[in-house]
Amino acid sequence: MRLAEAAADLGGGRSTIYQRFVTLMEAGWVEQIEDGRFRLTMRLMKIAGAALSQGGLGDRTLPILRELVAETHETASLAVVQNGAAVIIQRVQAEGILQARARIGAAMSLKDSASGRILVAFADPEEIGRMAKSGAELSEDEVLRETRRTGVAIAAEHVVVNAIAAPVFDHGQRCVAALSLVGPKGRLNVEKVKAPLIAAAGRLSIMLGGKAWSGGAVAQSTGTES
Repeated sequence: MRLAEAAADLGGGRSTIYQRFVTLMEAGWVEQIEDGRFRLTMRLMKIAGAALSQGGLGDRTLPILRELVAETHETASLAVVQNGAAVIIQRVQAEGILQARARIGAAMSLKDSASGRILVAFADPEEIGRMAKSGAELSEDEVLRETRRTGVAIAAEHVVVNAIAAPVFDHGQRCVAALSLVGPKGRLNVEKVKAPLIAAAGRLSIMLGGKAWSGGAVAQSTGTES
């Protein structure tokens, strides 16, 4: 932003705000570009990386997963793409006799799992291309289009358990994870848990500096079919 904009937002005099900018520039947090505007430097990326390494994505999201499980009484998981699969990085188990068990670190199909379908549907075209080149099987374009349209994905019919997943976005509005609910078939009602799942995924996105899914523009498929 320009100096006048910063002064107006902060309610201070231009000279005072400029001195603050100078201090931030000397410390390496802000830089001034050719048109006179001020912007943040890439130094913030180092801090963000350090924060994630000290308290990983899984650890930071645990409270939201617990709230989702308490509301739906189904098991919640958070998964990311690793080595051509959707890999669970955090999980909160629901109580009860009938449970869907999968440990942290377990890998799921990108083609058939609800989380895998979300991670592919909301990936950018380059990432989808890398997935395909790695030999990973991906869902049909029709499935991916429906996932982008509705903001949720359902596991394939032949999967042993029932599952529904929603996308989690970072500050660049990139889908970095899939939040899912999973339970025994015949008990997990995907329509009943859809709203709280989408709301929880939205809170995770906001926590990561992104925006909750709202049916807006998303990455398009490369046209690769399994």
